[in-house]
Amino acid sequence: MDEVNAIAAFVRERWQAGQDSETIISAYKPWVAQLAQADGADADTVHRYEVIVPSEMCVQGLVRYWQKQAG
Repeated sequence: MDEVNAIAAFVRERWQAGQDSETIISAYKPWVAQLAQADGADADTVHRYEVIVPSEMCVQGLVRYWQKQAG
């Protein structure tokens, strides 16, 4: 759960600061790769994770959620 909260906070802070999705995604990809590597994932595992859970979809989904919540 800590990783989910960290991911949400990473994206939300940037969204609230006015960054667009592309800018957030550019920062998110290497950041989430570092998280995975810190948990022991090798480069191949990080790549597979990106294929299965694309950064673009994660960031865009979170931004869309907060936009709807904001009204």
